Amino acid sequence: MTNLNMSAPLMTVVDYLGYRVTALASLPIQGPTLIYGSSDGCTTINNVSPEFSTLWGELARTFNLKEHRVEPLHSDGAMIAGPFDIEGHLGSDGRFYVVDYARLMPPEYPTGKMYVTFT
Repeated sequence: MTNLNMSAPLMTVVDYLGYRVTALASLPIQGPTLIYGSSDGCTTINNVSPEFSTLWGELARTFNLKEHRVEPLHSDGAMIAGPFDIEGHLGSDGRFYVVDYARLMPPEYPTGKMYVTFT
């Protein structure tokens, strides 16, 4: 797999004094830039860019994810590799961006005891 021309936002998670904060870089995606997946809880599913679909399909195969049809109740469906709520965008800079890809990985298993204090 060489030069995918696909980017994910820079991101970090900070745990401090019992609080967890996720910091994320701003991306050049606004308005109608969604070309793959769903941003509205699967009311609509998009897969309108053959180039992005090919690139994402290549990456999904490395995770052993197979393309499958997702059909929302009140709109046409689309073939998606991976979770339906992943978002592929074509940024205003002409690059592809992938966001909301947390479901690609299993959830983090809590280790040790967790204490929550409300004040």
